[in-house]
Amino acid sequence: MTGVDFYINGKPTPSGAFPLNVSKRMTEQVENLLQSTAYLVIDDQVKKGNDPSEILVDNVSNKPLTQAKRNIEVRFGSAFTPETIAVVERALIRNIKRYTQVWTGTLSDMSNWTWYLQDFSNGGRGDARRVNPKQLKTLSRNQRLLLIPTGVVNEKGEPYGTAAEVALLRGKRGTGFMYATKEALNRNRRFNNFYFCKVGESKKDALPGEVSKRGTKCLVIRPRLKKRVSRGRPR
Repeated sequence: MTGVDFYINGKPTPSGAFPLNVSKRMTEQVENLLQSTAYLVIDDQVKKGNDPSEILVDNVSNKPLTQAKRNIEVRFGSAFTPETIAVVERALIRNIKRYTQVWTGTLSDMSNWTWYLQDFSNGGRGDARRVNPKQLKTLSRNQRLLLIPTGVVNEKGEPYGTAAEVALLRGKRGTGFMYATKEALNRNRRFNNFYFCKVGESKKDALPGEVSKRGTKCLVIRPRLKKRVSRGRPR
């Protein structure tokens, strides 16, 4: 049996994934049909702005589609919608208000948080650039979004978003607003079908004046993409 498996938004999509009885068709016809179906689906997704992030031909990367004999797996970037960002920001505001005592409202004001896109597609160090995520169409497997408390500063101009998170983690509840947001998002079925969230920190990219020696904490959003398949069937 031979099939074609496509992954869109991290979910197997049997677009043209059909069983072929090789005993009733010539091998060459089967291979041509396998390849032509892959080209049709890829072209259709590219027209929608959803470029493939990886193509595996017979479980081998960088192998031409025209050499496919058994199966083709195409991974596309996760289609992004403004609602995805709204879900993240609502969860963050809700948990800030739940786990902190409001004094100035600076921490829960999303204008004091900045979105960055980090791209590792070219094998580089993944330098982050500021973006408006609501304008993104896709998020590929080599990209991730960072939500950083860039404008959360005290009267001295020192960033305190990380310090507030660490203080909560060490407190009686043992839960910070970022970690609570991560857990809430990863339980949200509308979110975790396509993405997953974690709390990251970077000493290299720490905010100026950051008091934490381990760097600035932030929320990290990455697409949830399935791993390799075997013989056209997802593992």
